[in-house]
Amino acid sequence: MKLRFLVPTGVLIVSPVQAQSFDCRYAASPNEITICGDVRLGALDERMSRLYFRLRSRLFGPDGVRLERSQAAWLRARCGGNRFCLESAHLDRIAELSP
Repeated sequence: MKLRFLVPTGVLIVSPVQAQSFDCRYAASPNEITICGDVRLGALDERMSRLYFRLRSRLFGPDGVRLERSQAAWLRARCGGNRFCLESAHLDRIAELSP
């Protein structure tokens, strides 16, 4: 009987909380590692991602392709793990994607 209560509690403790748009267990780039280590950056990344996917779901054809290319270029050009640069880049991208 005690095991039933211990197992679910252990699972809750082990489960990571995800506040960013990707799984930190697989973070590899300096940007991803920095985002995973900072609650504010994680929240900004999640917000930017929600805006991107909401906009992407509304665009088709050339407009959708342009948005995808723009997002891919933005991801490639990010800040090499610099926390202040990442925060600024995310705030700028959120402004670009906002209605």
